[in-house]
Amino acid sequence: MTVDSHPEPDLQRLTRLSYSSAAFFGLWFMVCSPQPIFNVFIANYLAGSPAVLGTLVGLISGAAVFHMLAPVIAPLLRRRKGFWITMTVIHRLNGFLLAWVSFSVAAGADRQQALVVISVGMVVSWILGSIAGPAWWSWMADLLPEQIRSTFFGRRSAVVNLVNVTWFLLVTVAIDLAPAHLIFNVFGVVFLIGGIGGVMDVLMHLPMEEPPQDRVPFDARDLWEPLQHRDFRRFLTGLSVALVAINMVGPFLPPFLTGSGEIGAPAIWLGIQFVLSQLVVVMVAPSWGLMMDRLGRRAIVVMGLLFPLTWTGYFFMTPTNYPVLVPIMAVAAGLLSPAFWEGIQQLNLALAPRRNRISFLSWFWTVFGLSAALGSYAGGVIQEGLAGSAMVAAGWRPLEVVLLGSLVLLVPAALLILRVREPQGRSLGYVMSRIANPGVFRAMVNVNVLASGTAAEQVQRTLRTSEPGSADIATREIVARLDDADPVVRDEAVRALGRLGVVEAAPILWDHAQNPMSTERIAALHALALLPGVISDEEAAARLTTLLAGVPEGSRELRDAVIHALGHLGGPAGQTVLLQLLQETPLEDYRSAAGLLSALTCRGASLVLPGVVTRAYLQLPAVPVGGVRRQIAVALARGVVQSRELEAALREGPVPRSRFVAVQMRRARGRFPATAAASNIIDVARIVAQLPGEQPLVKELSTVICSHPEALVEASALTLLCALDGNRSVHTAE
Repeated sequence: MTVDSHPEPDLQRLTRLSYSSAAFFGLWFMVCSPQPIFNVFIANYLAGSPAVLGTLVGLISGAAVFHMLAPVIAPLLRRRKGFWITMTVIHRLNGFLLAWVSFSVAAGADRQQALVVISVGMVVSWILGSIAGPAWWSWMADLLPEQIRSTFFGRRSAVVNLVNVTWFLLVTVAIDLAPAHLIFNVFGVVFLIGGIGGVMDVLMHLPMEEPPQDRVPFDARDLWEPLQHRDFRRFLTGLSVALVAINMVGPFLPPFLTGSGEIGAPAIWLGIQFVLSQLVVVMVAPSWGLMMDRLGRRAIVVMGLLFPLTWTGYFFMTPTNYPVLVPIMAVAAGLLSPAFWEGIQQLNLALAPRRNRISFLSWFWTVFGLSAALGSYAGGVIQEGLAGSAMVAAGWRPLEVVLLGSLVLLVPAALLILRVREPQGRSLGYVMSRIANPGVFRAMVNVNVLASGTAAEQVQRTLRTSEPGSADIATREIVARLDDADPVVRDEAVRALGRLGVVEAAPILWDHAQNPMSTERIAALHALALLPGVISDEEAAARLTTLLAGVPEGSRELRDAVIHALGHLGGPAGQTVLLQLLQETPLEDYRSAAGLLSALTCRGASLVLPGVVTRAYLQLPAVPVGGVRRQIAVALARGVVQSRELEAALREGPVPRSRFVAVQMRRARGRFPATAAASNIIDVARIVAQLPGEQPLVKELSTVICSHPEALVEASALTLLCALDGNRSVHTAE
């Protein structure tokens, strides 16, 4: 039976349980998987060579091929939860195996035999973990809504890394302080704690809900379906190249840093490096998760792929300068690495359809493991093969040669991932512009304020001070505030959507503008005026004309808002409607005329229809001095010439305006010989009205000044003179 839906989970309870289990997971993962502690234990204490370490890490990673059993097993399972818990508890017992081996070596057991036992036990453990892994990811993906999934995992990752920081530092201090004859006992205790943490992580999942899964009988075509998905193939190919490049170097860096024959740093420097890196990860991982949810995963993954560039510091590292380079490299890696490691998992989930998610997850983790295995094996073998080579003789260390090749491989990996078409994913340039914008940090803070039960006054202030450039990060929370109980908050939310240019919110704003029951109609219309191009001019004009016809008598503010939006969104069709309204408006109704003129000229002189300039000129003298008169003056100026300087001058007092008129008059006489004999602006208007080749709107203003000199005021004089000052067509005609 196919299940299409399930009850919404209790996300607060799920979050609490998952974050608690993540803390236990950190104890296990940090020491019982191929991470720095385990790698140093194998290479520096059990005397494993680079080839041995590379092969062991490769075998553990290669166990990921058993992920491919998951699509075969999944249809047989009524529930994924019991299967995952059983298999994973057995998998996590590898911590107890490592502890037993460590105590045995401390008691005198042979180290080479210990290597064999660890190799067999770890590979078997990771085979079981690989078989069960896709079930957990599928379970979590079904539980978590997609719009918050990356944010959830980003925060969970921060919990894991916070535990890792503390645990790793304690372990490295214990290793440094332990007497040589007790070192294996210390490792035994460390692995034992890791094993207990691993089992506790699994047991914390017992109370979690499990939605029914889509149980589809196994079909071999479902197993191969992911490889028929072009974007998923590109993703896997780019991912495999990236993981080969990273794992050619990654496992060998801790032994290189602490090895007596290389840099020779004390083990505590592994702790310092890790603590610095993970503290930064704890701070930035939730932010990366939030940006993935809002901006897409693909571009974030490519940005995260830059983190191996921080390893270039190893080219210059010596036994004397590592205390300077290690902290710098650790902080830089911490900033970028979560974008890659969290991003690839979230991009995989975004590409995988729910119906056949297990198969997509299985291919992802199989390719992940095999690529890591190939990289680890190749890195170890190449380093051993470079011993005594010409490059080593020339002063290159084997690790540096491998690192150079690794960095070169990152380029095709990034290009392949960029070609993946992600649903609702933004371009790399778009995402980088958002992250580079300082406003991104405020936007992330705003998300927390807007999504919480903060006081209305603080929410209002947050909405009012939100900055453009990164607003799409907080769009979801701003839209949610449209249903706030506080009318001021609702109004500020609507205004913010327009002011911040949130194009995605346009349909919601149109709904409010057209809904007679909405209390935010006026604010929505003003916000829409700031979002041109969302729908065609013709459709906007039709909607607004219909809306204008239905405005109740006496609703002046709503009528003015519709007119304002019609001027900004309606294009030529809207201008025709506005011009007709202007012609029907009595001269004495100067307030209505001011709104219509402003709407008619808001998009520049190129769209102003004939007659608008004349109407504004004739209207000016009849309007009392004040705000409305200035609005008409600015509309006249915008109708003839676009100039911020001119609009600013029109808002000044009469003395500055008169002075500006005199300055512009001198400029006109000096620049155009035909106006040199003019004694006043009326003479200038007569000359310009007769010149051939002049712009129609300048001609219209000149003609109406000649016909109605009694209506001339400073505003219309200044507009004509500024048009001449900025226009070369008069000079050409002469």
